[in-house]
Amino acid sequence: MAMPFYNAAATLAVAARSILEQSFSNFELLLCNDGSTDQGLQVAESLSFADPRVVVWSHSRRAGLAARLNECVEGARGEYFARMDADDISYPERIRKQVRFLEERRDVDLVGTHMLVFRGDGDAVGKIAGPTAHEEIARRPHMGVKVWHATWCGRIGWFRRNRYDERCRLAQDQELLFRAHRTSRYGAIPELLYANRVERLELRKMLRYRWLWMRYMSRHLRGMQGFATGVGVAALLGAKACVDTFAVASGLDYKILTHRGARLSDREIVEWELVRRRFFGGEDAVRTMAAVTGAG
Repeated sequence: MAMPFYNAAATLAVAARSILEQSFSNFELLLCNDGSTDQGLQVAESLSFADPRVVVWSHSRRAGLAARLNECVEGARGEYFARMDADDISYPERIRKQVRFLEERRDVDLVGTHMLVFRGDGDAVGKIAGPTAHEEIARRPHMGVKVWHATWCGRIGWFRRNRYDERCRLAQDQELLFRAHRTSRYGAIPELLYANRVERLELRKMLRYRWLWMRYMSRHLRGMQGFATGVGVAALLGAKACVDTFAVASGLDYKILTHRGARLSDREIVEWELVRRRFFGGEDAVRTMAAVTGAG
């Protein structure tokens, strides 16, 4: 498990704890400090003192997520490689279920999961779901390959054959998935096994992501057919950018961008409250769980 971090002192301990308390225990947790200026390195080192599975190394200069993930891939010693962000939460069964999936499906190189979206100390916003079979995941690769980056778990050989492009400072996941999709097989487990922290939708970041994705994709397009594809994608991304802008500017956010926070089922709410109580605690989580259970 790789978790590069930058200025994540406030959330790193909880994120790492969600990995160290997994039901699957045979792993190493790689914590790579990407030039943090806060107390993140001290937090990481305290975790390594407490648990021998934690491996920490540090850099004084920030190189970006793609470069640090490539470092982690090179240093990893296991058969599988997974990642997560340093401000998120992995459900306790995440690694076990992803490893089992890869062991049962030898044709699949990379598997993701569905994601819950939360803010603050676990206030659930909604979920991000998607297709589970490769043919649907990569059906329209020019518009994005639907395996959510933070949830990735794959074969270490695949990552070593398909390195991150370190020129990419955002959308590096989509650039890699697009570049590798013709020679790879992707999958997804249709369960919420990962929780992604999104305090607020940042329009600038959303628009920059779409712009950079279009630039990265254009590197791989050739000839007139590629030009025509690029023009079509640019038009669709432009339309999506307009929707993003209206949704955020109007304050309607997830009411319009439902794909970023779809409604949770009662069962999913209960499951998340158990995870939330475990890592954030508090009487509010207990009351919410009781209310949902009683209503369900």
